[in-house]
Amino acid sequence: MSDIKVRLVLKHEDGRYLSWNPDRYPLSPKLSDARRFVSTEEIALFLETSPYRPEEVGLSASEFEVREIEIEYREREECANPQG
Repeated sequence: MSDIKVRLVLKHEDGRYLSWNPDRYPLSPKLSDARRFVSTEEIALFLETSPYRPEEVGLSASEFEVREIEIEYREREECANPQG
């Protein structure tokens, strides 16, 4: 059984994504590091108020486009021993 979520990300014109990961902030080539949003309203609020918005690090919001991504969660058949 799996569960698929659709989320929005901000993709920079150079192909990298606005990142939530402090080690790869502000831009990361890894989609898994992309800051995720559930709506365009949430993106608009982020771009207006967040201390992590692109303008705070010398980038412009106009350099980004909103892209949809899919995230699939599924249970694995076999699981490694989490304690060892």
